[in-house]
Amino acid sequence: MSTIACERGDILLISVPIGEEMQMRLRPVLAVRKSESVDSHVYIVPLTADPMVECNSILVPLGSFESARMGLVSSAYLNTVEEIPVPRQALIAKIGRCPHRLLHQFLGMYRSAKSRSGCSGLSLVERSAQPDFAARPSP
Repeated sequence: MSTIACERGDILLISVPIGEEMQMRLRPVLAVRKSESVDSHVYIVPLTADPMVECNSILVPLGSFESARMGLVSSAYLNTVEEIPVPRQALIAKIGRCPHRLLHQFLGMYRSAKSRSGCSGLSLVERSAQPDFAARPSP
């Protein structure tokens, strides 16, 4: 049983089964709720290598301040998919923390998508030259 305490905004590594052989792989995720009890589930959204077409996404480019704070080793997308309850024993490590501004932007998009009953947006949000993130339509 994992004893990793996590808060909303923590970037965690989890072990997930992949493929027909059910080989275990490590994947980064964002904790979207605080989880104090060691016997509870952790509610997460995955960080993916590609944006998901059916929902809004935020690109976190490799080499950015955000990716460094999050402990990422490649570019990743935060996607406004439904939160997934993950058993605590799947947690491997806490690798970073989502920066405050990015977390609030994501949670705003997440709540907006959730209030529309799922992921219906087709926009892709990328890092602009300005300190904030700017939206643009997906290709």
